[in-house]
Amino acid sequence: MNSLRRTTTFLTFWIVFVLFRLCCHPHRENAAKGSNHVGFACAAETYGVQYNIDWTFKQRALVLAGDVIPAAPPGADAAWYAAEYRRLDAWLGGLRARKVYAYHIVVWGSDDVPPGTTTPPRLENATVLFDSSCEVDGLTVYGTSWQPVHPGRAFYLPRGSRELEAAWARIPDRADVVVTHTPPFGIGDRSGRASEDEVQDAVREEAAAANGSAQLPDAAEDRGCALLHRRLDSVRPRLVVTSLFPDGYGTTRGRLNVVNPSMSSRASAGRPLRDPHSRALRGPLMWSLLAPERVAKVRGVQVPFVIE
Repeated sequence: MNSLRRTTTFLTFWIVFVLFRLCCHPHRENAAKGSNHVGFACAAETYGVQYNIDWTFKQRALVLAGDVIPAAPPGADAAWYAAEYRRLDAWLGGLRARKVYAYHIVVWGSDDVPPGTTTPPRLENATVLFDSSCEVDGLTVYGTSWQPVHPGRAFYLPRGSRELEAAWARIPDRADVVVTHTPPFGIGDRSGRASEDEVQDAVREEAAAANGSAQLPDAAEDRGCALLHRRLDSVRPRLVVTSLFPDGYGTTRGRLNVVNPSMSSRASAGRPLRDPHSRALRGPLMWSLLAPERVAKVRGVQVPFVIE
């Protein structure tokens, strides 16, 4: 009898282990073509550093979340920006010719276009998302460039404003991946992890500042957008890719899974910064999601836990 119990326990352990490894492991590198995962290589705030390193990662899609061309010199004109767009497009074209990724997704950042720009430039070798969506192997990916952090730069909308709230309301309810140039308050910014009550307090503060009845605290400069956090908490996408705050580099798991792959900064003139958690230079961050049909199968057999 004891022998039968030990055998049953052993088999149960191995069944759970195999299901975990095959279906649910979050860091598998083989998220390439033909696997059960859809892998994303994410980068942002590169300021041109991507031209100097090898970007051959075994992932399905490349996601650039803003500020990917070199910092514009004083007096940069339309011709300078056009030349940089052609350079980026040619680099992406080289990746496409080598079939490194099946998908290239770009969300422009506040330093990628001249101030006041309302129509983001298009690229031939990437899908540019601006209040729009695309599909990656059945996953809905939504992207937008709005940011409430830097007045005077592109894509700026004031914190707490109705215009900004309307911009976040355009995020589809069924989005699987959301790519924004600004992080949600309390995740991927400089403010530290925020509780649900702190998010609601920040929403009220920003609304009061927007209607002129109060001023934002000085610490507001260090935080992402509270309205965005509230909207994402409602949508609950499986992954959020963001940028704008190099200090927020890294990944965060929880109610929202957030990747901030900010590799560089404007001040560092496009040189990679160091990972705050190690001595290594920062690189793109990887994240893989179960393919939609695989999620359905896993949920159907009631696997005890699913980690993405």
